[in-house]
Amino acid sequence: MAILVFTAVLIGWKIRAANMNQTFINNAEYLGFVKENKIYEMEEENVFYHLPNQKLPFLKRDFNVKNSYADFVIGDTEISITLYEGETFAIELNHYRTLKGKIGKNDNILVEKSTLNAKEDGIYKENREKIDGILMQLLKIHRTVYIN
Repeated sequence: MAILVFTAVLIGWKIRAANMNQTFINNAEYLGFVKENKIYEMEEENVFYHLPNQKLPFLKRDFNVKNSYADFVIGDTEISITLYEGETFAIELNHYRTLKGKIGKNDNILVEKSTLNAKEDGIYKENREKIDGILMQLLKIHRTVYIN
């Protein structure tokens, strides 16, 4: 009896895994991502978007990690945005200092913590529209590939 139950659970998981894995791949490719070096990459207007290669873990109901990434440069400042599951984010300037927050109701960007120095804060404020626009584009990508 136990073997029969385990077999049924395993078959159900295999079907779910195949569906979720293929849906992720289809959505990433639909958006224009190409799998290279074990990750999905896409370049759009000098912004490099990245997605991990997702595979549903054994007998799990969802991916372990649901992150999306964007990297770009403004002037001589390298900027990386990471969007995490739960729509929290980190905007990192020059691989060191960050703005952290979450996407609120009506897709408002809510900064909750900043370690930016005065110069970096000025760069962010001066380029906020562009940076926030890239974050919102990353959010659209994130929502598309991680449909539940």
